[in-house]
Formats: sequence, structure tokens, C-alpha cells
Amino acid sequence: MLNIDYEKIGELKEKVSEYSEIISALIEKGSKEEGMEELLVFMCEKLNEIKKNEINIQVFVNNVEKVEGICFSKKNTEVFFK
Repeated sequence: MLNIDYEKIGELKEKVSEYSEIISALIEKGSKEEGMEELLVFMCEKLNEIKKNEINIQVFVNNVEKVEGICFSKKNTEVFFK
């Protein structure tokens, strides 16, 4: 119904986690690269966003019989429940 590719979401989550771990390890080893902390924060925020979207998808799937409407836009998808 929402045309969601769970495999791609999983791959994206895995990549972001991997990059976060690499950046974190570099910071711990004393990397002097400018902006590393900001990059780590960005990656963590993206990982949290992906996890939040996974939860929202699961809520939708578990309550599909209660869906009253769906509104698609360029930025997001809104689901309305009864």
C-alpha cells in the first residue's frame, strides 16, 4: 500500500550504523579532522530517524484496518486513523 522497500531501509540503517561506528572509532583514536563530532551527531540523528520511521511503519501495519486515509506529499506521508 505504501510501496515500502523494507530491505532498502535495513540496508540504509546498517550503513548509517557502520559509518557511525567508524567515525566514533576515529574520534576515540584522537582524529584531528575538523567536523568529526558534528558528522557523528548527524549520523546518530539519521539513525534515530530511520528507527522512528520503522516504528511508524510497524504501527501502520499493525493497525491497517483502522486506516481512514493517507496523504502523500514531497516531504512525508501522513496516515489518518479512525
